[in-house]
Amino acid sequence: ATTATTAIAENHFRNSFTGDRKRVIRMKFICALFYIKNTYRREGSTILLASYSEYLRVRDSRLRQAAAANNAADADVDANTKKKDGGYEIHLESNYPKWKSDVAIFKKALRQLPSSESWHAIEWIGSTAIPKLVAKPVIDLMITLPESINVKEATALVAREASDPQWIHDTEEYTNGFQVPIGFLGEFNGQDWGFLQFPAYAAEMANLTECNLHFFHRSDSNATSKIIMRNYLLSSDGVTLKNEYASVKKNLEVDFREGRLSAKDYNKGKNGVIQDIMRESHQWQLDKDKGIVENVDCCSGGGCGSWLKKKL
Repeated sequence: ATTATTAIAENHFRNSFTGDRKRVIRMKFICALFYIKNTYRREGSTILLASYSEYLRVRDSRLRQAAAANNAADADVDANTKKKDGGYEIHLESNYPKWKSDVAIFKKALRQLPSSESWHAIEWIGSTAIPKLVAKPVIDLMITLPESINVKEATALVAREASDPQWIHDTEEYTNGFQVPIGFLGEFNGQDWGFLQFPAYAAEMANLTECNLHFFHRSDSNATSKIIMRNYLLSSDGVTLKNEYASVKKNLEVDFREGRLSAKDYNKGKNGVIQDIMRESHQWQLDKDKGIVENVDCCSGGGCGSWLKKKL
């Protein structure tokens, strides 16, 4: 049954990208997903796995094996990691102008989806949203939803809408092929979490940056914490911790490159400074909520799509 499912999926992707041999080859390794006996769901051209752990297992094993089988010399499975002694190479960049430009493209395309009218906001989160902070070249966008909308069904709906030939045609000119072939429907901290990915191999062909789409309810702590941390690091009050965070990342990258750190310990190495940022940013927000405030654009041009409170 698994083999049959694989063949069906491979034909599906091949038909989706007829006439573009390179794209067909890139998409073939997605079909390796089905060699793993797991629960999945297909929405349009997107494969939705049942959990974050399944997604990680697929990403870290099967996708690399499939890419190597297709063309080890040319396959770029993950732009921010490279295989090294059975692990992955940590690769950090500082390319905020490019990332900001790509975020504008992604937002323009996403806002052409019919379901976007029901969203609360599209937030640019994570390290790429912070100027002068080194990051893995992966943009994180978060779509926040009203509590009345089911997060997992909203994620599946976006997957279907992004497979619609009319939407693809309407956005092709400026996205050069934005697609979300893989994702998952899971939970984090007991709250629903939807996830779709514009993966590195597709981003490379479109001359864009890899992009993750996260879906949360607007009032969930998962969503509000990410926004508060971003806003704090964008503020003058967060400069010291932003610089410390950058230093920690760079040191970890060097430790990995010189063999003193395994890739799986990279995120563990950041835990201390991240906890400091979380604590300070939430206190910062509480202090601002108590004071006289004014609204200023937190991203110098609307890159994040939300507003930051600034004490007078």
